[in-house]
Amino acid sequence: PLPHRPLGKNLELFFLDERSFRSAKATTACGGDLAPTAPQPIRDAFSGLAPALKNPVPPACLAAINDPARTMLGARQYAAFTQAIRASKATWKVVVNEVPIQQYYALPYDRWEGYESERQRLLRFLANVKNVVFLSTDTHANLINEVRYRTLGAAPESSGIWEVVTGPVATNSFAKEIDSFLGSKGAGTAIGALFFKPAPPRGMGMRCAALDVFSYAQVTVTARTLTIAPRDAQGRPVREATGVPCAPLVLTAR
Repeated sequence: PLPHRPLGKNLELFFLDERSFRSAKATTACGGDLAPTAPQPIRDAFSGLAPALKNPVPPACLAAINDPARTMLGARQYAAFTQAIRASKATWKVVVNEVPIQQYYALPYDRWEGYESERQRLLRFLANVKNVVFLSTDTHANLINEVRYRTLGAAPESSGIWEVVTGPVATNSFAKEIDSFLGSKGAGTAIGALFFKPAPPRGMGMRCAALDVFSYAQVTVTARTLTIAPRDAQGRPVREATGVPCAPLVLTAR
């Protein structure tokens, strides 16, 4: 059975297992490409940091990422989750996500982006369930954004669902991982400023993008509102590289 836990009438938590039943990642088919699903103009814009982005993406790579036969949850867990969340009577349904579901293109293989067909199917289902929020980890960054079906390459299409990604607690930050991948100190911070923050079509338009802060998220729930506040290791508001604090995400029930 799917682990889910009602916490009174205002909140129910849904815990997804995104490791045990998933299909193999598409990394091999993509040759480890840094951003295989990014539109070529975006790839070209960042080719100074990663020259390989000038190269076209192999068709087999995109076919693998978009293959409807590939799954993140597995058929039984997908069915159990969608049935449980649709039946929930709680005001707020918080999905505790092992890997993010929003798009940000860089190294998508381990995230929902690497399983795009199932990502689309799940989001379109959840768009018809009131007050769903994703609380995610694994990327080792603080990223707050509305989850979109599509962000770049055409007009953005939003799902109406928000996601807060938080962490890390005890491992390298996403910025440091990008630096290591590209062999260039400061590359992760640059990508945060030049791609994660600008609005589409230039970037992701994230409400918060702090890629190099040890952190956690403080969640407060009432019958009418859900508030998620990113906090650093000292309990202070998380700040982006510019010094601007990440404002809490405050959602009102519909």
